[in-house]
Amino acid sequence: MIAKRINFREASKSNIVRLVEYITSDQKKECRIGDIMLANCRHDSPELAAREMAITQAMNKRSTVDKTYHLLVSFRAGEEPSPEALRRVEAALCAKLGFGQHQRIAVVHRGTDNTHMHIAINKVHPTRFTARSPRRDFKALAEGCAELEKSLVLRPDNHQPTGKTKGERQADDMEAMTGQESLLGWIRRECVDGMKAAATWEALHSVLAKAGLALVLRGNGLVITDQAGNRVKASDADRSFSKANLEKRLGPFKATPNGLPPPVKRYEKRPLGPDNPLKDEFARAKAAQDTVRQTLLAAIRDEYRRQAAAIRSEYRFEREKARRLPAGRAAKRKLYRALATKQRQRLEQLRRETAAKRQPVHRDHPRRNWLSWLQAEATAGREEAIQALRQRAFGFARKVGPAIRGERRNGADSLACPAVDTVTKRGTVIYRVGVDGLRDDGESFRLSRDGSLDTAVMALKLARRRFGEVLRLDGDRAFRERMVMAAVEGNVPVRFADPLLEERRKQLTVAARHNSRRDVNRSASYCT
Repeated sequence: MIAKRINFREASKSNIVRLVEYITSDQKKECRIGDIMLANCRHDSPELAAREMAITQAMNKRSTVDKTYHLLVSFRAGEEPSPEALRRVEAALCAKLGFGQHQRIAVVHRGTDNTHMHIAINKVHPTRFTARSPRRDFKALAEGCAELEKSLVLRPDNHQPTGKTKGERQADDMEAMTGQESLLGWIRRECVDGMKAAATWEALHSVLAKAGLALVLRGNGLVITDQAGNRVKASDADRSFSKANLEKRLGPFKATPNGLPPPVKRYEKRPLGPDNPLKDEFARAKAAQDTVRQTLLAAIRDEYRRQAAAIRSEYRFEREKARRLPAGRAAKRKLYRALATKQRQRLEQLRRETAAKRQPVHRDHPRRNWLSWLQAEATAGREEAIQALRQRAFGFARKVGPAIRGERRNGADSLACPAVDTVTKRGTVIYRVGVDGLRDDGESFRLSRDGSLDTAVMALKLARRRFGEVLRLDGDRAFRERMVMAAVEGNVPVRFADPLLEERRKQLTVAARHNSRRDVNRSASYCT
């Protein structure tokens, strides 16, 4: 289990109402939202509770810090804690941070490989109206997670600091979320060796110039920038590239000289991983999508500027008419203020209408990265996209929890069930079976903790299609018994690799046939 605070770059962007709207949105996915838990709020509705929290925040007039704390708690792939365990996790971590009496809303998300929980916390106390900002919260969260892992019998995670800088963590997050190469990662792979071999500032600038990069002063240190304006700290690429270390080795800093060689390569956000024909298709699709989106947004922007200019021109005309009226100075000032208010209202209305026009453009032509494009293609049924996602997930830790596996593969297609809810970034297909979610990661089928009998029967049928008649069950005793019962009651022609489970299945099958014959005979006797 990992707990992490999600930071906002600007405190003004932290809005408790918008945050609650995001974490409670199903995004047209039936399997995304799980349990919703509210604490210390008077309302039971998340929307009303969010408004209540916003009113509480407004009662604090002195504090200028961000008044919303966004906490993310993620569990290992395959772990599905019970609702009682989730409530315990939420209460324990919030108490550890000192937010035990504060208003908060926790929402469980199940639409990814890792079950996780978003917690929106009001940092303003509901009665004292004081704002709390815990220091070194990462340490308290690490201690709380370690204690909960022991008490709830969860697989432990590493809660010790990794030693990575903020820039390194952001680069790792970018590559993990988009599947595309970060600038820092590209510099490390393409330029670090040449930079270390440079014996003068001129040689160092030359190495960077050939890669389309530049080394410049920023504040008290050095940053590496590319031609698009992206930049990273030089010391993040390697500690030996800090300003102090470079000046020890090369002497006082010298700016980029003239006459440097032209770039022979440059950084691009290319997909990571082995070569794949889909990468070229992604590049073409992204370019076409970007062109259409930019064209539509440019038309909307030009129309906004035209209408805004017309409104301002009309205002100037009306003001000039007012100036020529035979009225006193005080009366004219009132008229000017009325005209200015009317202009401001019309411009604000125009901005709202323009923003409403942009929304469908961004919805129909979204910005796609490599992983989101693969997810969209996989959801549409492309087997190659699913395989590309699963190849990327090969290096991730093995999933835990109950699952259905097989001894061999028949090579059946992955999208075996028509009701696909979503495809995760690791290639796990989540099917909808009633109100339940059934997960297919290519190597196993996984059911939710409280899945229905229909879901279990569907899982066995899909597993038989993928792995053949002999199946292997991984999980606790209750899960294996549930699957054996599903095989019997659903009349699924499968056998289990475990001899004890197979013997149990045969016994139940014989008993079910005997009961069926007895019911038939009894019905016949009633008819006669």
